[in-house]
Amino acid sequence: RKADLVAAKASIPRRPRHKSRKQHRVLNKQILDLNDQINAFNKSREDFNQRAARYRIEPVPELAPIPYTPPTGSGSGDAD
Repeated sequence: RKADLVAAKASIPRRPRHKSRKQHRVLNKQILDLNDQINAFNKSREDFNQRAARYRIEPVPELAPIPYTPPTGSGSGDAD
């Protein structure tokens, strides 16, 4: 499951350039949805690590969320 999240995270461009507002909104929605999945994974990871500590199992590292970038600009090139 972690590998799927890492792959999905890597597939989203960090700074979309030359994108319309609609494309930017779609990418930001994907980022927010993926961040929700990452947060759920991290909570599950924390729960696992707490249980695993009793058995001295190596902890699973945290997966960092994707930075959110709000849309910018006024109106040029915003054809949807």
